[in-house]
Amino acid sequence: MMELKDNCHNKKPNSHYIKNLAITGLLLASLITGINCKKDTPFTPDPKPPGPDPEINLNFTVYNHTQGQLGNFAIPDVEEGTWHKISTNYIRNKGIDLSTVESRRMAIRRPNFGELLYTTTGQELSIRAPSTKTDYDIFLFNNTNGADYNEMDAQGAHMRGDRHHFKTYRRDWDGQTGDDTLYPERVWTGNSIPEIGGAPGAMIQVDAGMKPEKVPFNYGSLFASPTPISGASFGYGYGNSGGNDGAHWGTGVTVNANKLGHNVGSMVSIGTRETLENILNVQNLNQGMVNQAIIRPSMQDRLCYVLVMTE
Repeated sequence: MMELKDNCHNKKPNSHYIKNLAITGLLLASLITGINCKKDTPFTPDPKPPGPDPEINLNFTVYNHTQGQLGNFAIPDVEEGTWHKISTNYIRNKGIDLSTVESRRMAIRRPNFGELLYTTTGQELSIRAPSTKTDYDIFLFNNTNGADYNEMDAQGAHMRGDRHHFKTYRRDWDGQTGDDTLYPERVWTGNSIPEIGGAPGAMIQVDAGMKPEKVPFNYGSLFASPTPISGASFGYGYGNSGGNDGAHWGTGVTVNANKLGHNVGSMVSIGTRETLENILNVQNLNQGMVNQAIIRPSMQDRLCYVLVMTE
């Protein structure tokens, strides 16, 4: 029997074929390596998707300007440079009770009675979103004492010299000294005056009026010295006052002790009134400022309103 030969197994590989196969493999590997390691292709990150930066939140604390904090709210995820309207209706829709404040007039400041940023005597204002998360205080104005803020706006009331803090000192004019009054200085700086039920003098009352007890910061101050001091804003004392009960003219406040018969209660009342008008830059307010020698709550509301609205 003829032996059959397995030509497939016994046949030697063609050397030319092997050579071509090796060259092809090297070329393929080089091509793949070149694609993966190309050095002159710059890296370009994916573009930032459009939309607000989630890090920017506007946080607000709302105050009744003499009765204290009313609540908090936030406007989250805003975009830098965008404008956002704030109104009493908007705040009310955030769940904050605004029954004790006016629906008009608003001030926005940095926290803790910081920089004045925005004001309006209307019903709304717009705030521009900054580049980072920011906290604000919103001041709305008390309506529970019947304060007439319209009269203050009509007279262009503003703190004299745009000050929040005043220094004043005792001096007298026209030969009047108040010497016929028992302890004449107490009309101005006494801490407890029996003739007016233990209430303090005019300057002490005005200073206290700038510091509502229910608000966590002071809006201003008035320091009164019975002797001359440097840097004083104005002087206070006794004088003819142009024939009137009292007078003020920027650098001075007087009470006409002679005309008032040296009545302590009357002198405290007039001294308080003239001091308020002097620092508020107003004249002859129609709504009462003082009741039996004591600042009315409505007058404190108006004083603090001007302080809050003054830069």
